[in-house]
Amino acid sequence: MITTYEWLLRELGTPDEIVIQHGGRPIWVFSSRELPLPESGTIRLLNGAVADHLPLIRENADTIWVMGGGDLAGQFFDAGALDRIILTLAPVFLSSGRPTLPRRIDCSWLRISDHRQVGRFVEVTMDIITP
Repeated sequence: MITTYEWLLRELGTPDEIVIQHGGRPIWVFSSRELPLPESGTIRLLNGAVADHLPLIRENADTIWVMGGGDLAGQFFDAGALDRIILTLAPVFLSSGRPTLPRRIDCSWLRISDHRQVGRFVEVTMDIITP
């Protein structure tokens, strides 16, 4: 299985290109494996639970953008550090697979704040609210 970071490496070519595409903002990659990183130190590897690393991330970033699998986003939700979900839906129905977010987040926690068509996809923005 290819991870989001590995996909970005394949699409953009180098870790330095990832840094450029993300405006030079600090990037933390959660992984238990060694991955290629730029010499600038802008991309840092973290291993373990999100909650353990959240103080460091918050100390170094005004806005945290989570891109990756549903379990990673779910860990941010569990830690109380997720305030918005932007979900892009593809017009494909699969007969099996992983859940989008392997957590139950009841509709009382979500408010649809935006939606738009992006090519053949639909992007839905949901704000996390306190029920």
